[in-house]
Amino acid sequence: MPSTRPSSAVLFDLDGTLLDSRHAIVEAVAAGIEEVAAREGQHHHADRDLIVRALGLPADEYFRRVLPPKLLHCASAVKTAATRHEVASLEAGRGQLFDCTQPSLNRLRASGYRLGVVSNAQVEYFRAALEHLDLDRSFDHRECYEELPLDLRPPYKERLVERALERLGVEGANAFMVGDRAEDLAAGRSCGCRSIGVLHGFGDETELAEADFLARNLEEATRFILESARPHP
Repeated sequence: MPSTRPSSAVLFDLDGTLLDSRHAIVEAVAAGIEEVAAREGQHHHADRDLIVRALGLPADEYFRRVLPPKLLHCASAVKTAATRHEVASLEAGRGQLFDCTQPSLNRLRASGYRLGVVSNAQVEYFRAALEHLDLDRSFDHRECYEELPLDLRPPYKERLVERALERLGVEGANAFMVGDRAEDLAAGRSCGCRSIGVLHGFGDETELAEADFLARNLEEATRFILESARPHP
């Protein structure tokens, strides 16, 4: 029989942690930028490297960060266009989980862990990703930056982790936070969680150096969680 850990939870970031965003999503954002630039009468080739580097920021800040100065006034329009392209890409089946994502989630659930996913993404994309990649059923809690109450202050990832722990009824000391960017790990640590960095996403070993455990992928992260005598000493 699987063991149960009713007071334990694992929280995950989405892009670069569960979802391999390097392909369809990056191109969808680029398409949104170039579409709006064309409407403005400008020829602009979106910087794919910049799109990747900015991933993980809250949605509004993200779309300002990926634009050149001449298009900053179009940030809201770019966000709308990029989100439309992202959702269309997911609906067309071009979204892609890492190979180890679903087996890892299944294994943790079978072992009694409660699971949550938190993201700085915009709500339309976040919900579409959960639906079209068949992730929704895997989680006991799911929330993104745009679903936070308007009166909450940054850092938003920390607020998302706090709310996830509260909704799951779990103390931070009994939880793990798994992510691919430094912000994910910092948010988890600030709430008392053990932090696990995964290297198959966007952050490298330098960025993730403060992780309590550094894993090559979710399979290795899951093994570490399950082999831990307790989620947090």
